[in-house]
Amino acid sequence: MAKIKTEIKGTTGSYEAYLYRYTHVKTGKKYLGIHKGKLNDRYNHSSKNEEFNKLLREPNEEFLFEVLAYGSYHNMRNKEYKMLSEVDAKNNPEYFNQSNGSPINKGTDKEKVRQLFEKIKNGYYTPEMTDAEQLLKSIWEQARVETDRDHKLDIQGAIDDVHGDTQSLELLAVMLDDFYEEDTPEYGFDGSHGIGGNHSTQATNDSKHGVDLPTVRIPAEDYADFTTSEIAYLANMLNAPDSVIDPKTNEDETLIKYIMTENTENDLDAMSDEMQDLLVGLKVPKRKAKLLMKQADKRIAENILNMSGKTLIDWESPSRKKQLQDKIKNMMKTGDTLVYTVSSGMVNITGLLHNIKEDMTDDIKSVITLVRHPAPSYLRSWHANRGKRDSDTIEFFLEPRNVSFEFVDLPHEESDKKFRTMEDMA
Repeated sequence: MAKIKTEIKGTTGSYEAYLYRYTHVKTGKKYLGIHKGKLNDRYNHSSKNEEFNKLLREPNEEFLFEVLAYGSYHNMRNKEYKMLSEVDAKNNPEYFNQSNGSPINKGTDKEKVRQLFEKIKNGYYTPEMTDAEQLLKSIWEQARVETDRDHKLDIQGAIDDVHGDTQSLELLAVMLDDFYEEDTPEYGFDGSHGIGGNHSTQATNDSKHGVDLPTVRIPAEDYADFTTSEIAYLANMLNAPDSVIDPKTNEDETLIKYIMTENTENDLDAMSDEMQDLLVGLKVPKRKAKLLMKQADKRIAENILNMSGKTLIDWESPSRKKQLQDKIKNMMKTGDTLVYTVSSGMVNITGLLHNIKEDMTDDIKSVITLVRHPAPSYLRSWHANRGKRDSDTIEFFLEPRNVSFEFVDLPHEESDKKFRTMEDMA
């Protein structure tokens, strides 16, 4: 058996699967894989590569084994596929892998969407002047949750300033040709579907001097294999077209809606790296992307809970705050316990330690911190990473005083008495 040096990175908290990598020390050749299970369940690998297996059996060979990531099986499988595909591992002499894996879902093909976006922006399709009133009879992709009235009025004023010359303003409507079948309510003017320039089209129609505007039509064969989410992604990319009118960037609410669409259609985890990559592709800063992902994840969780007759508990509401205060008073009535509350989304460990130090007396035997979880993603992250680390830090400072410390989860969901399930009605 080969000598195997192990490096385990990240957390060993709550997880369903993990991503790992073997590296042959002598040659640097790698094998990347995932395992649905725990590190201690005696799993080694699933490779059928005889060269790899033979080297592992040789006592004079040496390998480095690394755990690269932990999480849901869904996310680990998608991450494995992404990493293997980026290096084309199955055809790469630096890898033992005989395939590039397969994702749980294909998701949004960003490169395919980007290529069509670039063709539109670089003038591959010749614009034709089209009556704005006719275009508005088509169904439009809701790239923004609702029309931005001020933005539309800005464009409208600019159109009148140039006496209706929409070409000089570089305005553009983008339509998918032959999107809807004839004899359907959605067919509209000509069966096309609007994905870019909705504000410009409305502004042209409502202006005093505007009549028509440049319109790009994408032939059906150029988007035939696009999924609903890929069309939505393209619409979001077109949401800020080059123009002398300063276009408004994607609204937070629009992006949250987009995240929820990806989750519904492609079963893509709202908190996954893949989702963050999609948002970054829409020019959303990583920090903001993470905040939007958390908001969307909370709404997704709320929707799921609502369908099962439950709801998330809001410990910040007045009634819940009162309930929590009473709970804390009851826990502290013995005089030997300090009780604090924190949110798993923003724990200030330094501030908590300062408060404990200020409140500490010789009578104190234990410190308990109640943890609020505003969304399931916060709960998962807390138990997979932050909670154990912060607990170890506080225990280190309290150990000399022989004082125990514990984080205690507050309930994060409850039955919704306003909602009756089919079981309730049976």
